[in-house]
Amino acid sequence: RLRWFSSTGFRKAVSHAIDRETIVRNVLGGRGEPLWSYVSPANRKWYTERIIKYPYNLLTAAKILKKEGFVKQEGRLVDDKGIPVEFDIVTNAESDTRINMLNYITQDLDRLGITARIRPLPFNDVVTALRSTRAFEALLLGWGTAVPPDPAFSKNVLLSRGRSHYWHPDQEKAATPWEAEMDLLLQKSSATPIYETRKSHTDQVYYLFSDYQPQIQLVVAHDAAAARRHVGNFRPSALRPRTHWNIETLYRIRKIPTP
Repeated sequence: RLRWFSSTGFRKAVSHAIDRETIVRNVLGGRGEPLWSYVSPANRKWYTERIIKYPYNLLTAAKILKKEGFVKQEGRLVDDKGIPVEFDIVTNAESDTRINMLNYITQDLDRLGITARIRPLPFNDVVTALRSTRAFEALLLGWGTAVPPDPAFSKNVLLSRGRSHYWHPDQEKAATPWEAEMDLLLQKSSATPIYETRKSHTDQVYYLFSDYQPQIQLVVAHDAAAARRHVGNFRPSALRPRTHWNIETLYRIRKIPTP
């Protein structure tokens, strides 16, 4: 299984096989959008459209898999050694949203002949498997943004030696040329205060991330916030804390009695 997921082509095929629009419509109730980049489009300062997207296309996915040596036999996908492609996907049992997402994802993969089984676990067990034992085959979780949402705060994920660099964990040096290139770009971005220069470097980091698909990004949910009409200066933010980041300026509008 590690050999399959170590193949960039296999990861791209899986990405093409997932119908993100259906997940947005049926799981998020239409309140979201497909996610192709490492960062959300809501992060307007650092997001870039200069990335590779993987729209739902089973024919494209099948062509990539064939090129990688996978073939379909009696409705099941097998690799170049004749081993059926099947694996477990772990997620936290407390999240109905993620389990519902996996219901659709496993159906999508089944159309390619891939058998994916949902394995819900308590959240603490998922974190232990992810960070310590590495005892998982595939895993579905979600990223939250740093505050402020600056790329410098994503080094724990994007740098090859980062603690949360989960696709090639515990590296002493970059395992692949593209990871080494990402390391260099992140270092260059951190070495200057000039936004335009930093943006150029991080745009390339996000392009590499989308090209090699070390993690398959799925969807991003739209957020909403509301307050009672008598709350003044209510200005919700996409960042935490969403509704009271300006708590020192919130005030209660007193009702003026009618004469």
